[in-house]
Amino acid sequence: MTAITSSVSLAIPDLAPAGIEHVRLLEAIGREGSISAAARAIGLSYKAAWSRVSALNTLAGRPLVASQRGGAEGGGAALTPEGIGFVEAFRRLEAETADAVRRLFSDPAGPVLEKGHVRGGFFRTSARNALPGVVIDVEDGPLNALVRLRIAGGQLVEAAITRASLLELGLFPGRHALALIKAPFVHLLPPGESGSNRLLGRVVSIEMEEGRGADARGEVTLDIGPPDGPDIGARLVAVAPVSRLLTLGLAPGTAAMARFEPSQIILATD
Repeated sequence: MTAITSSVSLAIPDLAPAGIEHVRLLEAIGREGSISAAARAIGLSYKAAWSRVSALNTLAGRPLVASQRGGAEGGGAALTPEGIGFVEAFRRLEAETADAVRRLFSDPAGPVLEKGHVRGGFFRTSARNALPGVVIDVEDGPLNALVRLRIAGGQLVEAAITRASLLELGLFPGRHALALIKAPFVHLLPPGESGSNRLLGRVVSIEMEEGRGADARGEVTLDIGPPDGPDIGARLVAVAPVSRLLTLGLAPGTAAMARFEPSQIILATD
């Protein structure tokens, strides 16, 4: 059977429908910081890009892109909060529509994995750490990209992903994302070390294996939120040899630092 795909478009009377190509332009503006650069990035003329932006503003009934003309370094553009919300809502609608089509015309066994992304409703993951955050910066290269997020609790993390994944996920400053990190990838250190992906926290709990001698491991849960109170999603779990935990002198209430590599983070969007 030929695979059936779906597409989403939005329209109002007397206006051509806006679809995924319009949303990709918004995502490119969010990444590139200008309409002209965004147009070049996705292979559009400047005139066509402006036409799409105008159509989207009319469709939404409010500005989705804020532009600035002139100046010594030329103009720029950024998505408004409504523009960011539009992108996120459209992508969510696109995923839900694809899931509905899959359930109508294909095996209803459950969510499917497509191009490395889970499609189809809520899902569970083996990664103990799922940190919600907001993208604050993107360093885009020819093959790879570095994405910085401010996670729940206020601290920063950096994720190294491919440029193809950056485009597929539609990431740009202001976009919400989820950072997934497996607990064994989180290394525990004494407080005070500087560098990327070093998160300061307080030990909430420690669970240690019994009966395994030198091979015993422990699971440490850190509160990486602000010191004046708990923050939803501001917990980080690390797994390490018990000998390491004893060397660090960890106990509930003590301070510790967690470190992990940018390449060990998986980013997800809804």
